[in-house]
Amino acid sequence: MTPLCLAVIKEVEEKIKRDRMKPATRTLSDVTLRMDDSLVGLDHSDESSSSESALVEPTVETHLVQGQMHVKDLELIQQQKDLDRFSIGLLLGIAYSCSVGGTGTLIGTGPNVVFVQQYTSLFPDAPEISFALWFVLMAPFALVMVFIMWGIIVLRYGRATSFKIEKSVIAAKKKAMGPLQFPHYVILIDFFLMALLWFTRGGFTPNTGWGQIFEKGFVTDATVCVCGVVVLFMIPDFKPRKSGDKLTFILDKSLFTSINWGVVMLLAGGMGLALGITKSGLSDYLATKFTAVSALPLFVLLMIVSLFTVLMTEFTSNVSTAIVFDPVLAALGVAIGQNPLLFLLSGTISSSFAFMFPVATPPNAIVFSSGKLKVLDMVVTGGILNAIGLVFVTLYLYLSAPLWGITLNQLPAWALTNATAAI
Repeated sequence: MTPLCLAVIKEVEEKIKRDRMKPATRTLSDVTLRMDDSLVGLDHSDESSSSESALVEPTVETHLVQGQMHVKDLELIQQQKDLDRFSIGLLLGIAYSCSVGGTGTLIGTGPNVVFVQQYTSLFPDAPEISFALWFVLMAPFALVMVFIMWGIIVLRYGRATSFKIEKSVIAAKKKAMGPLQFPHYVILIDFFLMALLWFTRGGFTPNTGWGQIFEKGFVTDATVCVCGVVVLFMIPDFKPRKSGDKLTFILDKSLFTSINWGVVMLLAGGMGLALGITKSGLSDYLATKFTAVSALPLFVLLMIVSLFTVLMTEFTSNVSTAIVFDPVLAALGVAIGQNPLLFLLSGTISSSFAFMFPVATPPNAIVFSSGKLKVLDMVVTGGILNAIGLVFVTLYLYLSAPLWGITLNQLPAWALTNATAAI
């Protein structure tokens, strides 16, 4: 999305530059200028006044043309300023939408993926949080947050603009992409089938869905993902080929050279780090240091957890924050006699609400690399969004706890059973 928006912005900038190179197109007839003899003190009846008029008229026209050029320059400068402001709002909207919208599904953000792994690993006897259940409970939350984010960005950057984005620019970019080909349709069908399997594997309530056919843990959301990718290695792309050329497939071995293995290693290493934090007892030790806050009301405690997570994830990647703090938050919940799922959800969602610095999330880093944003733009807008999001996350989780199967101020049996073995 970012490259497409930057391409459109660049086209508008080029148009403004071309307009600045053009001469002023206004003439005397474009300006309402009424000059009578009494105003300028000229008498056209004699030869003297005629010569004076001949001298004055070019001077007036010269000043008018210069004035027109000056007005045109001011208009174009204002258009560029408006475009710069619009670009900031557009890019921030893209970055923040990725983070906020990603909270709506289990695979939408890195912290969500970490949450699934940590939750099932730390509490194997706990009720499963299925793809469908997460979507039903979190999609409305994400939608409301997107509208809040949109309102903040519009108020800051959405004032009336003097430039115009021609429809032809967008149409040209769309035309350059070309029509959909056979591989595109196959991938679309494959994606919708994967989404259908994700939604129906675990169902909306525990012990429902087609995943119950298999032994617990044998089929997961990752199984659906792997199967959906493997299928694409088996389907030909049916691209035009010369005689004697080998048959090619939608995906082939070149995929493995284009994968960002650094990110894969980061996630895998992070999982190992989280396991080390748990097995070494560090999560227990840190949790005991926070037990003093157990006297606080649960709502305030959740607010503190969200605030602490947001502050930490502003200076580190959100995935790293989730990996390190999820075991600690789970241990904290058990230590103070609260449902650890509530604290895990608070930390996971708050990890995605990092809007103030480029390093906080990959979307932030991508839009910042465009060169059209300053850190201050992110700090101010992101700070406002962080403050609102912090309150909204806490309030939402506190009120929706029963929908997650959470009884407030009560440690569930599955957490008590695994307190010694898993934490």
